Order: sequence, then C-alpha cells, then structure tokens
Amino acid sequence: MTCHAPLSEQSTLLAKTTERNETAYEKNAHFDSELQLQGITCAACHVRQHRRFGPPKGEESSAPKYPAGTPDHAGVQRTPYFEKAEFCKGCHQFDPENSLLVNGKPLQDTFREWQNSIWGKGEASCQECHMPQRRHLWKGIHDREWVKGGVRIEAQIQTESSRPGDALELTLEVVNAAVGHKFPTYTTPKIFVRAALLDGSGKTLPGTEQEKIIGWDARFEDGKWKEYFDTRIPPGGQLQETFRWKLPPEVKKIRAWVEVHPDHFYHVHFYPAFLKNQELSSQARKLIEKALQDSGRSAYTLFDKILLLPES
Repeated sequence: MTCHAPLSEQSTLLAKTTERNETAYEKNAHFDSELQLQGITCAACHVRQHRRFGPPKGEESSAPKYPAGTPDHAGVQRTPYFEKAEFCKGCHQFDPENSLLVNGKPLQDTFREWQNSIWGKGEASCQECHMPQRRHLWKGIHDREWVKGGVRIEAQIQTESSRPGDALELTLEVVNAAVGHKFPTYTTPKIFVRAALLDGSGKTLPGTEQEKIIGWDARFEDGKWKEYFDTRIPPGGQLQETFRWKLPPEVKKIRAWVEVHPDHFYHVHFYPAFLKNQELSSQARKLIEKALQDSGRSAYTLFDKILLLPES
C-alpha cells in the first residue's frame, strides 16, 4: 500500500501512536474507495501537506503543451528535487538495514544498483530514461522497443560442423549495455533465453529446445522467502549462455530467441496463490482474476534469429 496506493485517503485504517507509545489503528474518516482503486495518482508525487510541487520550468522546446481549458496548476512550488534520482528512492529502494532481506539482498534494491553503476556515478537520473522529455510514459520492462535500446544480444554457432553425430554448440550473449540497474531489477520479470534445432522446413525438432533464465527467482514459501537463483545482469555486465546438442542428421538451422515475461512472478506465483484465499470478497476476487489474465498477456519476443548450419 505504501508504494502502490500511497495516499492516506486510500487506506481504510490509519495508524496512530497511543499514550504507551504503541501503534493502534482507527477507521479513516476520509477513506475513498474509488480513489483507492486508482493506485498511484498525480498527488502521490506532486502534493505534500496540501501544497503542490513540480520540477523547474523546462526549456521551451521540450516543455509540454497543454490543451486549451486545462488547469494551469497555479501556485505550484518548483523544486529541482523532481529531477534527481533520489526522488524515486522512496518506492524503488528498500532500506537494507531495516527491511526484509532475501539471501542478504533487499527485495527492491534499484536505487543502490543505479548508484553503484556508471550511470549513477555520472549522475544520469532515473527520470532521464523512464520519463524522456518529462513525459509521464513510465518506460520500463513492458516496453519492447525501449528494452531493445538498453540490451545488446548476439548469437553465434561455435562448432562449425554439419556431420551427423558431431557436437553442435551455440553461444548467446546478453549485454546490459544501457540499463541503469540490474537487468531485470526486481523478482517480477523473467527473461527466457532459448535455442532449438530446426529441420529444412523450419520446424522445431522434438526434444531439441533448451532454455536458460535471466532473473531473480525468489519466492515466499512456508512462511519465509527463499532464493532459487539470481542470474540478473549488472549494469555494463554480460551473461553468456552455451547450448550444446549431438547433431541429428535432419538438422539444417538453429533458432535462438529471447522472450521477456514482465509479470512472470505475479502470473505464475503470486496471483494463483492469492486466489486460494477463501476470504476474498467477490470484488477482490474479480480484480485479481483480471490481473492474472492481464499478466499472462504481457510477454514479448525481444530477439529472434535463425542461423544456418554450414554445408558439410
């Protein structure tokens, strides 16, 4: 709720400190059920203590043009803080000393990943990439073209032989060339690096598809978090995967491709487990079921290449 529905009006209960310095909760008289479902609104970033804030005025060429009749937000207080990476830290960085750690790592460590990268040392802010020209586009892992601009992928056949029975080897390299933090940064996305052998008509030969996964596989099981693997690529780093086969006589090509599943953790683990809760209201169940369907439709192919085997 702190990150996804941060306004006080979105909480059914408010915390207060008792005379014994203990935390108690009371009904929120200003709770707004419609506002709660809107999640992160303009006010989450631009309103503090009933005052409106915004970034310094931009250059005329890049300043947004508002249609006639749009409120001009008179009285906004301008601050350069909106242009600094620290502005994003509150929701995109968990305190390593006071938050849950999974194998010694905070579940969200994005700000620190950026801070320790060449981008952080060069003071290239989060906003420069995720909000180009100050546009509220929130470019991220769901945007195929945007991700292509930050990642470089190459595939090569290493064992150049087409004689049946010989060993065949393919390497696929994924470089985090321009992502300002680990690729991917959270537990949510998974990147599937795949390769398969094809016959002369382009059909996949049964049993030849292989798969490697880039991501952080951390799950909440039996009352605690457990890390299965962490193959995320740090800024400027690379991951090279090798695929090997015994060459079948009918193979003519190799297909190498990379799929991005932005909502993998939610779709495979979180939503199905959440729906098992028998105490869910009908409204909540309907919303989670829709989220489950939506999360299953967000995957896309980032890279796809057919490599021809050399003639024997």
